[in-house]
Amino acid sequence: MESELPAEGEDFVKETFLSRFRNYPKLLWNKKSIYRVPCSIRDHNQRAYQPKVVSIGPYHSGNHQFEAMEEHKYRALQHYRSRAYNISVEDLVAHFKNDDKFMETVMDSYSKLIDPKWWDSDASTLLMLLDGCFLFELLLKSNSDYNCGSADSLASQWCYRADDPIFGARTERSGIVSYVKLDMLLVENQIPLIILERLSSIAGLDVNLNGLIWSFYGFQYKDEILKEALGLHVLDVYRKGCLFPGEYSYSGWTASKSARELEDHGVRFIQSAADSVSSRNGMLKDIGFKILTKRNILSKIASPFMSHHANFYLPSLTIDQTIEPILFNLMAFERLHIAKEWRGMDVTHYVLLMSSLIRSEEDVRSLRKKSLVSTLPERNDAAVVRLFADLSRNVMVDDGRGVGRVNNEVRELCDRKLNTFRASFVHNFATDLRVQIFMLLVAFLIFNSIVNTVVNLLTYAHY
Repeated sequence: MESELPAEGEDFVKETFLSRFRNYPKLLWNKKSIYRVPCSIRDHNQRAYQPKVVSIGPYHSGNHQFEAMEEHKYRALQHYRSRAYNISVEDLVAHFKNDDKFMETVMDSYSKLIDPKWWDSDASTLLMLLDGCFLFELLLKSNSDYNCGSADSLASQWCYRADDPIFGARTERSGIVSYVKLDMLLVENQIPLIILERLSSIAGLDVNLNGLIWSFYGFQYKDEILKEALGLHVLDVYRKGCLFPGEYSYSGWTASKSARELEDHGVRFIQSAADSVSSRNGMLKDIGFKILTKRNILSKIASPFMSHHANFYLPSLTIDQTIEPILFNLMAFERLHIAKEWRGMDVTHYVLLMSSLIRSEEDVRSLRKKSLVSTLPERNDAAVVRLFADLSRNVMVDDGRGVGRVNNEVRELCDRKLNTFRASFVHNFATDLRVQIFMLLVAFLIFNSIVNTVVNLLTYAHY
C-alpha cells in the first residue's frame, strides 16, 4: 500500500506551486512584437535573417561586422539634436530614461532574453536613442517635406550634404543604402516605432511614421490609409503596405493546377487593375478568379457543349536579390507574432498560392509573358521555381476557414470534361508543328467542301 504524502508535504508542494504562479509574468506573451528566429525556421535559410551592414536593436548590437555604420548613427544623433532645437544629450536621454514605464514597454517588445547588459536602463536607453535617431533621420530624408530649404534659421545645422552616402538627398544614392533598407526589414533587426514617435514629439514634428515608411519603400497609398494606428515596427508597416486593399480580396485559397496547366484549361492570367498604379510587390491580396459568363441566349444554350473560360487576376511580382529575404522575414513575423494585435497570415497565403502556380520553368515563362513575374537576367527560371519551393517548405496553415484549400471555382473549371479535353489537346498537340499543319489542312478541306456545297446548291436552284 502506497504511503500517503504527509500534510506538511502537501502544504509545501501547494505553496511552492502558488508561489511560482504568483511570480510568473502575466500576459508577457501579449507584449511581444520583435522576435529571435528559432532554429526550426532559421535552418531553411540562415542568411535571410542575418543583417548585412547595420544592426538595429539589441539582438545584433556589438557585432564587429557593423562597426562601420556606427559612425553614421552618431552623425544622425547630432543632426537630430540640431533638428530638435539643439537639445542637449542629457535632456534627450532624460526624456526616455526617466519614463520607466515607457522603457519597460520598449524592452518587453523583445521575445527572447537578450544580453543582460541591455536590461541596464542607461545601456538600453542609449541603444534605443542611437538606433532611433538613425532610422528617424533616414526616413525624414526620403520625404521632401522634411528636406533642407526651410526658412528656419536652424535648417542649415541639420542639413546633410547632397552627396552624403547615407542621408544625402541626391536621386542616386550610394549602393550601401539598398542594403540598409533591406536590413531594416529583418525580423530580428527592429526597434518599436514608439521610439520614433517620441523622437518626433521631442523635435516638434507632426509626422505620420507609417506614411514615411511607405514612402521610403516606394509604396503609393491613399490619404485615408494614414488614419491607421501606428505600426509595431518597420517590418510591420512594410507588411501593411504589401497588403493594401485592391479590387479583389484574396482569402487564402490555392490552385489545383500550375499556371501552364490552368492556361491549357482555358484560364487567362491578367494583372490586377489596382496593381498597375501601385508600387512593386504591393497589393498581394488583390487576387481574384472569375469565370466568364455567357451574355447572349445562344451562348447560354451552347454552354454545356463548350469549354468554359476564366480570368485569374494576380498582382505583378518583381523577383530580385531582395525578394527572398523579405518574404522569409515577413512569413517568420506572421508565424511568430501571436500577440493581441495578431496580424494574420496573408503573406504566407500569397506565397502558398504562388507555390501552387509555379511548379516548373514553363509556369514561370507563362507568368512572365503576362508581365506577372519579372526577374533579373542572372536569375533563371529554375531559380524562381526553387525560390517558391523553399519558401513553402514546412509551412502549415489552418484549413478550418478555407485557408490552403483549392478554390472551388478553379476545381470545377478544371474538372469539366470539355476543358479537360482542351487541356489534353493543347498539351499533346498544340506545340507540334506537324499537327498544326495537319489541322490547317483539315480546316481548309472542310471550308472548301462547304463552299463547294453552297455553290452547287445555288447552281441547282438557278436552273
